[in-house]
Amino acid sequence: CIMPFTGTVLGGIQGLIFTPANTVLNVSDMGHLLEVASLLVNSPNLTVEQQQHHLDAMINPVLAAVQELVQSPHMQIYAHDIGERLAQKLGLLASLTKGFHRRVDHLQEHCKRMLEASVSAVSALPEHATLRSKAMVVVHRMVICMEHDLLPYLPYILPILVTHMTPDIADEAQRDTDNLVQLVNQLMIRYRHALGSLMETLLMKLLNRLFELMPSNSREAHGQDLLPHTTAVQLCLQRLYYSVIQHVVANGLSPVLLSDPVRPNLEQLLGTLVTALREVPDPMVKKNCVSTLQLL
Repeated sequence: CIMPFTGTVLGGIQGLIFTPANTVLNVSDMGHLLEVASLLVNSPNLTVEQQQHHLDAMINPVLAAVQELVQSPHMQIYAHDIGERLAQKLGLLASLTKGFHRRVDHLQEHCKRMLEASVSAVSALPEHATLRSKAMVVVHRMVICMEHDLLPYLPYILPILVTHMTPDIADEAQRDTDNLVQLVNQLMIRYRHALGSLMETLLMKLLNRLFELMPSNSREAHGQDLLPHTTAVQLCLQRLYYSVIQHVVANGLSPVLLSDPVRPNLEQLLGTLVTALREVPDPMVKKNCVSTLQLL
């Protein structure tokens, strides 16, 4: 059984990954090792102090690297490369949380530091697709690791992610949009009313961005045949658009629709639901629209 050797194994993993002489392990290997370390940190064989010590030893080098990259004087010149390196670091932080299946009180400060580093990284390069993806993974993980302690950080990271959604319909941009909507929907399911004030400011921004991303010829075709790729993009964005609205009303956030930022758009928003029922053939879209109208 490995349990009696937990401390030794964790020390070995730290040495393998963070020694300056490490030229053998690639990022994927390091991620897998950190997932193992994450499971072992939660071992009942370790005291609270030992758990904190081992987690410190693993996150501190990563956080220091993130800070160094964010403060790089060459950020604008080498934005893509620095963004890729930051994304790798956030990926390692996400791996370090995969052994956590519930909130652990004595490790909350470590979780907060990981989240703060993620906010700092994505704030520096908010349009870098790979970095955005890894930041969203970290936030997903913190829903489990931090529970309601995550809420104070959402007004910092969600507006950045929504405002800087990738402004095209390439495959990478579609993945970014899909990941963001999944994250917002998960947060609405988890936090419900507690997310109300934030959704008042973000809902129309998100819905408008989804609408803007729909190919213009798909909105203006008036019965003309569309290219298969354009049709697929249109359907994906429509599903995301109506999914967000459905999650708002299904999770006790209907008062958001009557808030000052959203109320001027309410008639138009309800009109899109009725139009979709009449004109969009996709059964998933119709199901979301029917469910939304019933809940309203």
